Amino acid sequence: MGGYLGVVYLFVILSLACVCPQPEILWNRTYGGSKNDLGWSIIPSLDGFLVVGRTVSYGSGKEDLYLIKLDAEGRMVWNRSYGGAEMDVGHGIAARDGGFILVGYSYSYGTGGAPTAYVVRTDPEGRMLWNRTCGGPHAVAHAVEGDEGGCVVAGVTYSFGAGSADAYVFRIDDQGTLVWNRTFGGRGSDVTYDIVACSGGGFALTGSTLSFGAGNGDMYLVRIDAEGRLMWNKSYGGSLADEAWKLAEAVDGGYLLVGRRQVNSDRWNLYAVKVDKDGTMAWDFAYGAQSDSYGTDCLALDDGGFLVVGYAYSAGSSESDVVLLRLGPSGSLVWDTVMLDAGSEVVRSVARGGDREYLMVGAKTSRAGEGNDVYVLQVRDDAVLPVVESHSLGAVALFLLGFGVLFDVRAHERCGGRKLAGSANGNSVHRPFRGS
Repeated sequence: MGGYLGVVYLFVILSLACVCPQPEILWNRTYGGSKNDLGWSIIPSLDGFLVVGRTVSYGSGKEDLYLIKLDAEGRMVWNRSYGGAEMDVGHGIAARDGGFILVGYSYSYGTGGAPTAYVVRTDPEGRMLWNRTCGGPHAVAHAVEGDEGGCVVAGVTYSFGAGSADAYVFRIDDQGTLVWNRTFGGRGSDVTYDIVACSGGGFALTGSTLSFGAGNGDMYLVRIDAEGRLMWNKSYGGSLADEAWKLAEAVDGGYLLVGRRQVNSDRWNLYAVKVDKDGTMAWDFAYGAQSDSYGTDCLALDDGGFLVVGYAYSAGSSESDVVLLRLGPSGSLVWDTVMLDAGSEVVRSVARGGDREYLMVGAKTSRAGEGNDVYVLQVRDDAVLPVVESHSLGAVALFLLGFGVLFDVRAHERCGGRKLAGSANGNSVHRPFRGS
C-alpha cells in the first residue's frame, strides 16, 4: 500500500510540475547609446524582429522616433532614427508590402508647440519613403494595424470631437493620403491606446473613458466596421480608475483587455477583462501584491488562453521587474513568474517569436540609474499539456490530504513563480462574471 501511495504521490507531483511550468529565458539584450533610449512595440519579420521606440542617444533632435532591426538571435542588424529638431516618439509599428509603418507623435512637425500624430513609411531597410502628420495639434497616435490599401491608426486628439479629449481613429492609404478619420467619446476625456483587426471584419479599439462607465475612469472598448463607423462601445470598471492599454482577439471571437486597476489612492494592480464578441464581460482577473503592478500587453493562445506581460514593483522598492502570466480560457492562472534581474526593467509589448516562443520589449535601467536602454528578451513556454482546471487540482489535493499530504493548489495562487516582496498567500484574484 505504501508503494502504491508513493507512485500516486510521484505521479501527482510530476503532473503538477507539468501543469505549472516556468518559461525559459532564451536570451535578453539591451540596445542604445549613452543617453535614454526605450522600446515600445515589437513585431516579427521574415528574418528577425523590428522594434520601434524613442531615442535620445541618436538622431537630429531632442528625441527621435527609433527603429531597430534584429536578427533571430537578437543581434542588431541596423537602426534608424526619424524626426526633426524637437521631440518625436514612436509607439506602434506594422509591416506593409515589405516595408513598415511607424506611428507616434511629433513636436517637430506640430503647430503651436503642441504634438501631432506622426506616421512614417519606410522601405524594408528602414529608409524613409514619406512621413505625415494627422489629427491637428494635440494629437497622439498609439497603435497601427496594417490593412488592404494602407493602414488604420488609433490614438487621441484634443483638437476636435465631443469632449476635452476623444478617441481618434484614421485610415491612410499607401501614399499617406488621409482616407477618413473618426472620433469617439462623450463630454469627458476618452483615449484609445490599441487597435486590432477583427476576424469578422472591421476593428476593435481599447483605452480609457471618463465619459462613460461607473467610476473615475473605466476601460473602454470600441468596435467599428471597416469604414470606421461605430458598431458598439462598452466600458468596464469599478468605482475607482480602470484603464486598458492593450487588447487581443481571442480564439472564440471575444477580446481580452489588459491594463491596470486602482486599488486605493496610491496602489494599482495589473488587471485583465475578458469579453465575448459582443462586448459582454465573461470574467476579470486582478494581479498584485503590496506594491504596484501593471499589464502592458497580451497575446491570445491557440488553447483559448492568454499570455499577459507587464511589470511590477517589489514592496518598498523603486525598481521594477518583468511579470509574465499565462491565463487559462476561463481566467484561471496557469503559471506566473517575476523575472528578477539587476536594475529596473519595464516591458511594453509582446510578440510571437516562433513555436511557443515570445519576444518582449521595453526599457532597462542599470542600478547606477544612468539612463535607459532598449530591452528585448525572448522566452519559451513548454507548457503543451491541457490546462487542469482548479476543481481537478482541488480534488487531487483532498485525496492526498487524507493521507497526510498537503498541497497548496488554490487556483489563483502562484504555481512555482517567484512571489513579489510583501506578498502573503498569493496575490491574484479571478472572478467569473455572471451578470446582474
